[in-house]
Amino acid sequence: MGTWYLEKERPLAVVKLGSSVLRDPSDLPVATAAIYSQLVQGRRVVAVVSAMGNETDELLRAAEAAGSDAGYDAARLLATGEERSGLLLAMALQRAGIPARFVDAREAGLRTTGSSFDARPVALASGNLHAMSQRHSVLVLPGFTGVDDAGRVTLLGRGGSDLSALFLARELGAVECVLCKDVDGLYAADPATSDRPPARFGSAHWTTAETVAGPLVQDRALRFAAENGITFRIAGPLASGGTTVGGLPDRYRGAHDAPRLKVGLLGAGTVGGGVLRKLHRLDPQFDVTAVAVRDLDKPREDLPGSVPLTDDLHEVLDSGCEVLVEVMGGIDPAGTVVASALARGISVVTANKALIAEQGAVLERVAERTGAFLLYSAAVGGGMPALEAAGAALTRGDIRRVRGVVNGTCNFVLD
Repeated sequence: MGTWYLEKERPLAVVKLGSSVLRDPSDLPVATAAIYSQLVQGRRVVAVVSAMGNETDELLRAAEAAGSDAGYDAARLLATGEERSGLLLAMALQRAGIPARFVDAREAGLRTTGSSFDARPVALASGNLHAMSQRHSVLVLPGFTGVDDAGRVTLLGRGGSDLSALFLARELGAVECVLCKDVDGLYAADPATSDRPPARFGSAHWTTAETVAGPLVQDRALRFAAENGITFRIAGPLASGGTTVGGLPDRYRGAHDAPRLKVGLLGAGTVGGGVLRKLHRLDPQFDVTAVAVRDLDKPREDLPGSVPLTDDLHEVLDSGCEVLVEVMGGIDPAGTVVASALARGISVVTANKALIAEQGAVLERVAERTGAFLLYSAAVGGGMPALEAAGAALTRGDIRRVRGVVNGTCNFVLD
C-alpha cells in the first residue's frame, strides 16, 4: 500500500500500550484506534507494546518450574510475551489497512548494558528505524526488551516498557510520547480506591509524578525523563487530553473534564453489534441511549450489557443522543433518519456507501446549516483511512495523482 502521505518527512510519535490496555486480543481494535488517532494527524508512529494481561507472570512461573527464573534464557523466554503482543498488533493494523511492521529489539538495534533482568538502554539504530518508518506508517516494537553487546536478550525490569518508550522518543526525536494507561491521566490519588473522584492533573512536574504515580509509571522511567528533559503524556488509549508530564507547573484539571458522549445506534447486526461491543469496552467514555433493530423478538445474547432496543428509528433521535451511528444500510429509511438527525444538530457517523453515493451532497449541506458533523470514512474503502489520508495531503499541497489497487469485486465489475 505504501506510505500514507505524499511528503517524504513526517513527524514521528511514540505510543506505548501496556498490559492494562492490551489485556487480551479483544483489545487490539482499541490499540489500533489509539495509533490511528496519531496517523490522522499526519504522523508516523512507533508503537511500544507490553505482553498482554498476565502473560509475563505466567512465563515467569514457567521459567521457575523449568528450573530458573533468572539468566539470559529466562529473559529470552519472557521476551516472547512482548513479541506475541507486537505481532498480533501489527497484524491487526494491517487488517485495518494501515501499513505496519513488527520490529524486534535486535533489528531495532536497541542495545543495553547491565544484567539480564535489570538492563538499561544505551543505543538505538535510529537511522534504520526512520528509514523503515518511511515505508511503513507504524512500527511495532516489543516493550521491555533489548540486546547486550554479546547479542543476548535482556530485560529492562518490571514496567520497563515505559522506559523503552521514553528512550525511543529521545533517540528518534519524536514530537510526542504517549503512555497509554487504563486511566485518563495522572490523579492526586488512586481513583480505584478513593471514595470520591480525586483531582486529575492537567500538567505535572516530573518530581510530582514520581511522588503520586505509584505503579502507573515506572520510577526509573520518570527519572530518565527528568534527566533528559523529556515531556510526555499519560492518557487513556482514546483520550486526547490526559496529563502532560515534564518541566511544567502542577495544574489540576478536575476528575472528569468531558461528559460521557451519548450515542444512538441504527442497526445491531454484524457491524452494529461490533460497534456496540466496542462502545461497551470503552465505558465510561460513552453512553448508548438507544439501539434501533428491525426485529425486537430476535435473540441477541451476544450484545453486551443492558442495551435499550427499539424498532422505531425516530425513537433513537428522541433518546437524547448527540451522535447517531448508522450501520443499517440502504437508502430508505436510513436516509430520512440521517437527514432528520442532521437537521436537529445531531452529528452522524455512517458506513452506508449507497446513501453517501446517492444523497451525500444533500446531507452535507444539511450538516453545514446546523453545524453537525457528517462523517463517512467507513463508507469509503472500509477500514482503509482513504479520506483522512487525502485530507492530510491537501493541507500540504495539491494532490496530483491517486494510485491504488481496487479489490476483487471492483476488478470483476470493471472487467
